[in-house]
Amino acid sequence: MMLLKAKENCSIFVSQNYPEKDTSDFINTYMTSKTRESIDQGKAYVSTMNASELWDYFQQTEHYHLKNGKALKGFIPDWIGEFYAYYQWFYNVSSKEIIKEVPLDF
Repeated sequence: MMLLKAKENCSIFVSQNYPEKDTSDFINTYMTSKTRESIDQGKAYVSTMNASELWDYFQQTEHYHLKNGKALKGFIPDWIGEFYAYYQWFYNVSSKEIIKEVPLDF
C-alpha cells in the first residue's frame, strides 16, 4: 500500500505548495507518466521517495511544468489519492488504466 500512497502524497504536495496552479492537470499527467509507471512496477528508487523528492524527480524526468489554474483544495487531493490507491489495489490495474476508467471529472 505504501507504493500506492506516493500518488496521494504527491497530489497533496502539489495542491498545497502551488495554490495558483492546476492540480487536475498535474494529476492527469502524473497518472499516465513514466514516473508513475515506475511506481506501479515497484521500482525501489522511485517508490521510496517522499513527496518532495518525487515531485522533483517527476519534473525532471517528464519535463513537466505546472499550468496556471486552480488548485484542488481541502480534502479533495487526499480523497482522490486514497480513492485511486484503493481502486488500484482492489482491481490490480495500472495508474494509466485508472485515470481512463475513472477520470477526475467523473
